[in-house]
Amino acid sequence: MGATLSFLGVPVLLPAAIIGVVTFLLCLFGLHFGRAAQRHFEGSLQAVAGVILILIGLRILLQHALFA
Repeated sequence: MGATLSFLGVPVLLPAAIIGVVTFLLCLFGLHFGRAAQRHFEGSLQAVAGVILILIGLRILLQHALFA
């Protein structure tokens, strides 16, 4: 993105600041949502997250083993 803005002659500071603010707000929202979900679901959320990570790992392993 930075190179494209440079080629177009657009100042980079404003888009970088906007991206930074939006990223900060989304991270803040995710933090608050995660805390609320943790209180609501307690320990089951960790088990679900673990299963999801295992499935992602298996998918990557199978993709590299079968389609290499």
